[in-house]
Amino acid sequence: MNDQTFSSSGEIRPARTITEQRDALELLVRDSGSFQLDHDVSLILNQAETGEFDLTNLLVASQTTDEQNSSPIILGAILLIVQPDGTGLVWPPSVCVKNVIAEKRNEIRDCLLNYATKVAHSCDCTHMQCSVSADQEVNLEVFQKSKFQELGNLLFLARKAAMKSGLPRSAMRKNLKLIPYQKIIDEYQLAKLIDRTYENSQDFPELQGQRTGEQAIRSHQTQGKYHPEWWLVIEHEGEGVGILFFAEHTEFEQVELIYIGITEKYRKQGFAKTALAQALQKFERDEKSVFLGVDARNHPAVRLYASLGFVQISEQRILFRPLKKHGD
Repeated sequence: MNDQTFSSSGEIRPARTITEQRDALELLVRDSGSFQLDHDVSLILNQAETGEFDLTNLLVASQTTDEQNSSPIILGAILLIVQPDGTGLVWPPSVCVKNVIAEKRNEIRDCLLNYATKVAHSCDCTHMQCSVSADQEVNLEVFQKSKFQELGNLLFLARKAAMKSGLPRSAMRKNLKLIPYQKIIDEYQLAKLIDRTYENSQDFPELQGQRTGEQAIRSHQTQGKYHPEWWLVIEHEGEGVGILFFAEHTEFEQVELIYIGITEKYRKQGFAKTALAQALQKFERDEKSVFLGVDARNHPAVRLYASLGFVQISEQRILFRPLKKHGD
């Protein structure tokens, strides 16, 4: 995609050098509220070198100067990460306040977000999604002009490594099994089971139809370190009634519950709580803390997690823009 001009001497384009990448990331990470700016930026750059973090669409607003052999001035930045499921994850556009006068800042934010949207279209994204801290100052007007809508809040919950499940053994369903999916079904069957768990889900229902089970598998495999044996089918009397996916984040020495879903027929019967309590016992033995994200409006799920010892650690606002549904 060609670079986009936003003034006589400015343009929006991908960051071209390590220095530009670092400058751009410092803007984005600082605005996210990081307390370890240098550490977090260095971590992202290191992960980019190993292929764990994609900086292909790290975009900058830059301006040339009249001085010979001088580097362009970075005025702002935005990051678009294209997921295998068609999601375009966006870090909010940030502006370098020391280089941009107040009257021009929103113009640059607009240009950055518009350019990122064009890139998302060119990459066949089905939608764009942005999460920002609930207490982070974000100019929502910029997102609204680009047709983003605010869906709701995402709660991040965590459970300490030393905590026990608290669920008596008598409450464990003897007819409920957790089986690594590869032992009983293939990826096609797993994708179909995921599709069934999506039906009438209370977790961000606005996103239903935005991705298939097959796309979800590809996306989840990129979240942290993928352990196939941690992708579990919840089986009841020989039937797959749900799934539990975990991933490891070695840099934080934590485990993420990246997805739990129960098919509609078997909801409200205690399967999710029993299955999760059983799965957590493994991480208790390994002394691993576990974290997850959940739609704040999904009150049954929030209560379930609280009953198993999860507590809120942060909250994010979710901004969303549909581009097209899969199959369009």
